[in-house]
Amino acid sequence: MKPVFAILGYTTENIGDDIQSYVTSKIFSPKYIINRDNPDEVYDFETCTRTEIQEDEVQLIMNGWMTHNYKGFGPFSHNFENDYRFPYKNKKIKPIFISTHLSPYVPHLFNEESMEYYKSNLPFFTRDKSTEKVLKENGVDCEFIGCVSQLLKREWVPDTEDDKFKGATFLVNVDNVSNLEDGPKFRVNHYSEELRTKTMLERRNIVTSLLAKYKHAKTIHTTKLHCFLPCRAMGIDVRYSGPLDERTAELVTAEPNTTRLEEEISKLLSQK
Repeated sequence: MKPVFAILGYTTENIGDDIQSYVTSKIFSPKYIINRDNPDEVYDFETCTRTEIQEDEVQLIMNGWMTHNYKGFGPFSHNFENDYRFPYKNKKIKPIFISTHLSPYVPHLFNEESMEYYKSNLPFFTRDKSTEKVLKENGVDCEFIGCVSQLLKREWVPDTEDDKFKGATFLVNVDNVSNLEDGPKFRVNHYSEELRTKTMLERRNIVTSLLAKYKHAKTIHTTKLHCFLPCRAMGIDVRYSGPLDERTAELVTAEPNTTRLEEEISKLLSQK
């Protein structure tokens, strides 16, 4: 039997999380969405309605930033409580660690239980070299492979947005940019507390609309990694001015070499 795939869903304030899952969904044709931070919440991918896993095993693609507490709040939020639902206890969920970033600000990810979880669910392909380094220091066999969002194709994004966005300049989480190009300009914020109240379907629709707007852009200026990576993949002139840190440095400063990433994805898709 062919594997059944699931992708991560979110209740965070960051639509960049969902952009990563959008790209993943175009590659893996998932049956389920599983809430990254509360894996008891399982949704049918097509309808985004609550459901339960029917199969004995579902392969959950673990691309992205790991992790927030079970209510979707990160370690810097004033609503944060130290209550994580990771590692996942549901034996039906097989984690596929590909393009995974382990946040250094979440010590829970580096405790003994988590390390044993990684070791028992190899291979582990990291999104960044800092994650690769800390895992190897803890005896986890892993490899830096880059980010799935670097694989976004223009044809995966529908032509659903208004012509007013054609040739526009987008400022995405950027305050001031000197010498802006002529033409229409639009400001976008990837962060909003209102996102926390949105359903999985509403979040997906926001991503689709946002990428469809970006697809028309002449230039994009951004500080957000998951504006920069998918837009660069679509061939857009996108200029990154955010921090170069453990999450971003290797992904932003070098031209992407996606060969290994594509090889491993092909292996997953060709399973029987």
